[in-house]
Amino acid sequence: MRRTCLVTSFAAFGALLMAVPTASAQFKGVSVGVSPGLSPAFNQLVTDYTTSCPTGRVWVSANSPSGTLIRIDKLPVRSGNQSVSIRLRPGQRITVQVSSGRSFAGYSFRCRPEDFPAFSAKGTLPSGSPFMAISQFDSTLAKTNKYAVVTDLRGTPLWWMPADSTPFNVESAGQGKIAYWSDWSKVRPKGAAGTGDFSIYGLDGRRERRLAVSGGWTDAHEALLTSRGTWYLASNPSRSGVDLRPFGGKPGSSVSQSLIEEISPVGKVIWGWRPKDHIPLVETPIRWWSRLFADWGLDHDHYEATHFNSLAEDGHGGLIASFRHLDAVYRINKSTRGIDWKLGGTTTSKSLRVIGDSASPTFGGQHDARVQSDGTITVFDNRTNLNSQPRVTRWRIDSAARTATLIEEFTDPDTLPAGCCGSARRFSDGSWLVSWGSTALIRAYDAKHKQRFGLTFDGTGFSYRATPITSAQASRTQLVAGMDRMHPR
Repeated sequence: MRRTCLVTSFAAFGALLMAVPTASAQFKGVSVGVSPGLSPAFNQLVTDYTTSCPTGRVWVSANSPSGTLIRIDKLPVRSGNQSVSIRLRPGQRITVQVSSGRSFAGYSFRCRPEDFPAFSAKGTLPSGSPFMAISQFDSTLAKTNKYAVVTDLRGTPLWWMPADSTPFNVESAGQGKIAYWSDWSKVRPKGAAGTGDFSIYGLDGRRERRLAVSGGWTDAHEALLTSRGTWYLASNPSRSGVDLRPFGGKPGSSVSQSLIEEISPVGKVIWGWRPKDHIPLVETPIRWWSRLFADWGLDHDHYEATHFNSLAEDGHGGLIASFRHLDAVYRINKSTRGIDWKLGGTTTSKSLRVIGDSASPTFGGQHDARVQSDGTITVFDNRTNLNSQPRVTRWRIDSAARTATLIEEFTDPDTLPAGCCGSARRFSDGSWLVSWGSTALIRAYDAKHKQRFGLTFDGTGFSYRATPITSAQASRTQLVAGMDRMHPR
């Protein structure tokens, strides 16, 4: 009679557990194993795992004492020892459900493709980031890692999708949607910033929309969704006949200085801003001109004078824009299109006086300038070509006093010089999620900068950014269901 009740109760909850596994219960004497192996190692309080399936099958074993029932995938409910072979292809998943009395738990095991990005993770992400969007970029450009990935709070991949080339800047595109750039390596002009195709996808893998600027090559470094449903995008239009002799170059050169546009929900350009109208070439530090000429030679057909890489609205009619080759962050007055202030880079009449920072120069090829709810600004400072480690910074801007005060700063002793890329996102409790530029490390820290999570790419891999995804932007149920629709069984 007791076994009948257990089986009936298990069946009542079976459909729910298949879609939304839980792992809040622990069961004495219960063990589950999958061969070729699991990542992470099995723990009764952890719901989601990945495995590999090179032969198209996996072996699943389970053990439970009398009175505790286990259902492996769609097989009959049993207790005791059991081991079965199940067909499984990359992207598909199987489930294991456990029941004892009124306690239930479900576990999900999904097969990784053989060419999936290789990384390891330990710890848990901050509560402000239950999910994280990444992609693996190869620093040598010798390998294409084609997957856009969303992990759970332990760094376990929950959702992924292949692209035609390495996805760039994977992010949320609103509730239940993911966006990223692809094909950028195929269409990028020689020497230009990353460019490509920016598309929005449902979690079932269907492309819902493609976005582009009005002219020129769409820049892959930033795509910012606003609360109004508009998007900020950028491009790198170039102009020829520029005399670069004052900077060590040649006359008649071609130079790009970016274009930033706001695109309406129906795809119309509703606002635009060109750095060339406000930022003269003399603001590009000589150290960047020297590097551009050294990298590309004096007869190159395209020199990138600004290299735009991030944009944020400050909530007061301003846009905070970061330009790598200017070593500076600017506030753009959206209404007047003028520059209100400048932090870092060469000194101009718009420059803020820096307080509390001993670094010189203030920034070195910085990335990911973001505005916090308290009005402070966070910047990931790469320190590119400055013979120092990258750092995370937070600034208080006093526009009336024309000052920028460094109020928070930290680095990580394990980091290496970061020639490009990177992100630093701060949450309301003071914790951080940091992608340490063109290094293998993504880490999270508490408010005292103590590490609480770490993800490390194998070999020469890194991620352009590590982008938090909140529970309002996607749920575990949506991510798992989206993968199931892409890879049905």
